[in-house]
Amino acid sequence: MLIRNVLSVAVLSMLTLVALRTRAAAEATADQIEFFETRIRPVLVEQCYQCHNSAKTAEGGLAIDLRAGTLKGGDEGAIIVPGKPAESRLLAILRHEVDGLKMPQGGPKLSKAVISDFEKWIAMGAPDPRDKPPTVDELAQADSGLQCRCAL
Repeated sequence: MLIRNVLSVAVLSMLTLVALRTRAAAEATADQIEFFETRIRPVLVEQCYQCHNSAKTAEGGLAIDLRAGTLKGGDEGAIIVPGKPAESRLLAILRHEVDGLKMPQGGPKLSKAVISDFEKWIAMGAPDPRDKPPTVDELAQADSGLQCRCAL
């Protein structure tokens, strides 16, 4: 009985440590959040929100205006794999390497610097503070004057 109790405590302790480490690894640093807010979110707002949002339009089943939607992906599955840029379809789409899926559609290819920012963001675990989608009014402000240019 004593051995079973000691083993139970040891297993629970190890599980608690693993959970704490996993949670700490998932929490983004202030620098990572700043990177997202200054380098990633503006591109998403300008290039993608109009066609891939949770309020009005989620073309291809993809809503990228909040973290959960970005992680879930669309009809074709995950668009990013946090920490694994090579496994993230978004980068191939941004580079125009996937037939029929080029972002932004009808517009110029994003610059190498912007694509590199997305690669870096995914490599750092795709930190994203967006717990709630933008309101319809916020989307309207982001969309003002923009035309749908992406096809994810």
